[in-house]
Amino acid sequence: MNHDEFDELCALQTLGLLDEPERRRFEEHLNSPCATCRETFWELAEATALLPYALPQRAPSPALKERIRQSIQSGAPMEAEAVRPARPGPGRWVPLTIAVAASLILSLGGATFYLNRQITQQRETIQQLNGRVAALAEQAAELTTLIRTMTDPEVKSIRLAGLTPEPRASGKAFIDARTQTVLFYAYGLTAAPAGKTYQLWAIPKGKTPINAGVFAADSTGSAVLTVRGLSDMDVLETIAVTLEPAGGLPQPSGPMYLAGS
Repeated sequence: MNHDEFDELCALQTLGLLDEPERRRFEEHLNSPCATCRETFWELAEATALLPYALPQRAPSPALKERIRQSIQSGAPMEAEAVRPARPGPGRWVPLTIAVAASLILSLGGATFYLNRQITQQRETIQQLNGRVAALAEQAAELTTLIRTMTDPEVKSIRLAGLTPEPRASGKAFIDARTQTVLFYAYGLTAAPAGKTYQLWAIPKGKTPINAGVFAADSTGSAVLTVRGLSDMDVLETIAVTLEPAGGLPQPSGPMYLAGS
């Protein structure tokens, strides 16, 4: 709990307006090592306790004083006197009015801070929702691009089969030579061992393999990789996946897990 929140609860506590969960949180923080918050609470508590003393005081009448003196001298109990309260004059209400106003200001200040905090939290929630909406819109746009690519008659597709290390694995690559883009999907791959990673290779006809990036399989054994800016896509002959050291290598060195031409 920060100081602003404590100040809000402090004003409400001195007026007895906290519910049970808020009161427990308030008391937990009050018992913490935070000396500043304890001082704030006791100042407000003392100010609230002084409110009754702001009422106008009535001086005893001379007759009452005399009866008290006689009772003390005689030792006899004094009979109670019916006292009619005096009508307070305008000036007597001033201290009480000031005290009540101060209490109301504290209460309204706490309520205002509480409402402002709620508004801030709602704004943060709206910002988070807007961020999610933007992320979903971006994902929808990427999905639309993928669908268009996979259904484009000008896009070449290559099926990859699992080899000895992972015979049940499979994959598929979509190659768009116009945009030099490869969309790759893999299925049935086990998680790479510690310190290792899967690496995709694009191999043009008669040329050395081109590094197309590293990737990891998820818990279902699936992986998706989009690679852009690859050269020689018009003469691409083979797509392959090998197991390499973490971070990948410029040229393949490990066992081949998937391959297709």
